[in-house]
Amino acid sequence: MDVLMKKKDRTSCVYCGSKTNITSDHIPPKCLFRERKGLQLITVPACDKCNNSYKKDDEYFRIYASADISRNEQGDRLWYEKVMGSTFRRSPKLRKNIISSISEDIKIANGAVLKRKKLNLDAPRINNVLIRIVKGLYWYHYNKCLPSNILFEVYQNPPIDDESKSILLRTKFCTIGNEEFKYRYRRRNDDNLASIWGLSFFMGAHFLVFTKLCGLNLREKIKAFQFDSCKKEH
Repeated sequence: MDVLMKKKDRTSCVYCGSKTNITSDHIPPKCLFRERKGLQLITVPACDKCNNSYKKDDEYFRIYASADISRNEQGDRLWYEKVMGSTFRRSPKLRKNIISSISEDIKIANGAVLKRKKLNLDAPRINNVLIRIVKGLYWYHYNKCLPSNILFEVYQNPPIDDESKSILLRTKFCTIGNEEFKYRYRRRNDDNLASIWGLSFFMGAHFLVFTKLCGLNLREKIKAFQFDSCKKEH
């Protein structure tokens, strides 16, 4: 039976398990989307304490994701309207700190020197948002919460060979908004807590998040999902 057809338990926080002061949290954060009519976002049950504690990190993540040079039109408009037009105006100190964190990434390819501006922000804060998104999506798709002792590993724009990429491309693909957020996911048949999540923001900032699989390198993690069936999971 499709798990989305079952009545979901919205009485417990998907992040800490608390049953007190339950509210709704948007996954991914609502601040990543420009407000418009007809926008449908995923909501998950979250206690008031957890929900409020994430607000600053969500705004911080918005800066990081929408600043990517490869961002699409939605990311571009969010950057100028919300980051430049709101966040930086409200907090000049934050703007100064962000600017100071920009460095020049220099790569040499076929004898040519390639220069690109790189934004170096607080990785733990970025990872906290990504892990929270995965916790919410796991509950949404599988109707259960990840336990508190689950392990997460986060990779940004990881190098993936053609074989590994083909495995990811066979996984389910979902889109929220107008390509503000896309994601693919897969769970192992022999271990329901082991999963892989490919997250993409504004078609520019890409991440892989693994749960449970520890002690393996990136290639081994991805190849571990080859035996998993390609059936659709909702």
